[in-house]
Amino acid sequence: MWGRALLLCAAGCGRVGFGSALDAADGNAPMDASDAAAACASLFCDGFEDPALAAWRVAVEAGASAARDPAFGFRGASLHATSPMETALAARFADIFPSSAPADEWVRAYVYAASAFELDVEPIELTNAAGDRQLVFALYDTDIDIHAHGFAGDFSATAGGAPLRDRWVCYELHVQIGPNGTVELYVEGALVVAQPGIDTRPPGGDLSRLRVGIPSKPNSLAENIFVDEVAADTARIGCL
Repeated sequence: MWGRALLLCAAGCGRVGFGSALDAADGNAPMDASDAAAACASLFCDGFEDPALAAWRVAVEAGASAARDPAFGFRGASLHATSPMETALAARFADIFPSSAPADEWVRAYVYAASAFELDVEPIELTNAAGDRQLVFALYDTDIDIHAHGFAGDFSATAGGAPLRDRWVCYELHVQIGPNGTVELYVEGALVVAQPGIDTRPPGGDLSRLRVGIPSKPNSLAENIFVDEVAADTARIGCL
């Protein structure tokens, strides 16, 4: 394995999957950047319309990329994350939630996964500032899962069926934080997998950071995905 210059260390990749006759947009929806900004009523919203991506910091390994694509998105531009073999990290991140974790954290994002690539990737990750405690969902060729790394309540729960490819799909990750907490994943507005009754309290109380793109994957695979219309809040946001 060749040497890698890390801007931020990635956590280990988990395992996920999902599938159903969901309906999602194949291309750009009719909303411009000013409309999207005006519509934001959450703690954080970004559709990657800013060429500088000023809302985000970057975390990539050498050879990987997490760059803005101005011509392709669910609405307008999007984040294009590419991670070739021998890399595991191609993400953007922002510190959104307070360092003392709230009772609930919700993240909504649209993800486009092309059928040309084998899927084994975590596109959305809630983590602490140190990056060593993660709650994620992951996409695989045959299913989807939600899982944790570095928590007292480490778990993995799977939804059977292949995720939709070659179209934009709305994913919502919800974490109810507490000693008897819950992690849920919604796809196109429908709950597809949940893990109740687990300790979701992050050690140290920090679950403030959101990472999108390719926060983690096996370095034996090449991945290429797009992410758009990211929103985060302490209450459910919903799909557009």
